[in-house]
Amino acid sequence: MKRIRSRCVTGEPEPAVDDTWLMHGVDDPGVALALELVHVLANSGEHVDWPGNLMQGRTTPDGVKLTAGQCVQIEDNGVAENLLQVIGN
Repeated sequence: MKRIRSRCVTGEPEPAVDDTWLMHGVDDPGVALALELVHVLANSGEHVDWPGNLMQGRTTPDGVKLTAGQCVQIEDNGVAENLLQVIGN
């Protein structure tokens, strides 16, 4: 499976392996890092246009929510690619 290189908030995805980039001075650095980690864990370069959602094309301080479907995608792909480990039941 090809991995997606996420390009901090803007830009086109490019094939790469397990990396992510944040530019110096990026707006909302904690939110931007979370967004980039979701790109890696979900193996998706997708952005959405849903107010308050973490995966918007531009970060906002209050854009930190994920849908149940996004969480399932993160967990399923993260476990399948050995990026996450299930602990307990």
